[in-house]
Amino acid sequence: MPIIKKIYLDMDGVIADFYHTYQEMFNITMDEIEANRSRKNYWKYWQDFIDNRGFELLPQIRGSEKLLDFLNETKIPVEILSSSGGVHNHEKVKEQKINWLNARNINYIPNIVPGKKNKKLYATPDSLLIDDTEQNILDFREAGGYAIFHKSVEDTIDQLKELLYRWDGVIR
Repeated sequence: MPIIKKIYLDMDGVIADFYHTYQEMFNITMDEIEANRSRKNYWKYWQDFIDNRGFELLPQIRGSEKLLDFLNETKIPVEILSSSGGVHNHEKVKEQKINWLNARNINYIPNIVPGKKNKKLYATPDSLLIDDTEQNILDFREAGGYAIFHKSVEDTIDQLKELLYRWDGVIR
């Protein structure tokens, strides 16, 4: 059975509460956000969010400390794998996300990529991605890695326990 040698952890939607914050800041629903991605208003909001250091100010998702504690207990190296949303604001968003991690003493190596399509480049036969975007999960698996579609802290921990038990014979 394969052994996971590295876990990649997404930020937005897994440990950082991007979606609720974005909705509250701009009084827009997630359905409206998704429907308007290609429209001018979405990108105006996006630029305002970045210019106002939005990624740095996000609250941590309630309960995500439990996931972080569990990951630390596995003794498997964990790194962050998060998207900056594209090349245009990549350096600004990367800085904000690193500041967010540092402010919460989350000391995983940060891999901030210029677009979610780049996450699959980190896939290996012994790596695992935890992400809340289904397309990222599918792409990572197709590229040869393992992936858990994050829906809740409890569900993700249960899936991790199952994988570790299946591969090692014990829950670490």
